[in-house]
This record gives sequence, structure tokens and C-alpha cells, in this order.
Amino acid sequence: MLTSNVATIALGICLAGTAWRISRWFLSDIGSESDGLSTGQRLAATGRALPGALIHPGIWKNTRIFLWEIVLQGHLLQRLFQQILLQPQFLLQALQEQLLQLQ
Repeated sequence: MLTSNVATIALGICLAGTAWRISRWFLSDIGSESDGLSTGQRLAATGRALPGALIHPGIWKNTRIFLWEIVLQGHLLQRLFQQILLQPQFLLQALQEQLLQLQ
């Protein structure tokens, strides 16, 4: 119970800090080019740039590599798939041996 409460509080603090940090990115009084851009102009520029960044092929390649190799442990999955594909041969051999023993 205590661990759950502490984890919830820690998550709340983390999310509040992240939201505060992101909101500070768009304030017009911070940054080297803050003199000429308003908060709305910064948000509009971000909205225009975001689709181009997400569509870039390098992003998808890196995301695929991250998901396959790190999250899914791709080398282990390949070995597992190879074992699954070889498994029916062993099952058929074992089944044939069992059938021969029954006869």
C-alpha cells in the first residue's frame, strides 16, 4: 500500500515537472531568439515542423531498430521462431515412433 502511494506521488511529480518543462519551451521570454517571436508563433512553428520530423525515414528506421532489437529482443525472437519452425519435424518423428510402438 505504501509503495503504491509513493509510486503514485512520484509519477505525479514527474508528470508535473515534465509539463512545466515543456510549457517553458514555448514561453516568449526564454531563448536566444525570444525578441521577435510570440508564444503563438512558436507553437505554430512547432506544429509546422512536427509532421516533417515524424515522416522523416530515419526516425522510422531508428524506431524499428529500437523496438525490434531492444524492446522485443529481436535476436532472441529469431532463435525462437527457428525453433518453432523446426519443432514440427521433431513432433512428427516422435509421433511416428509412438505409432510404431503401438502397432
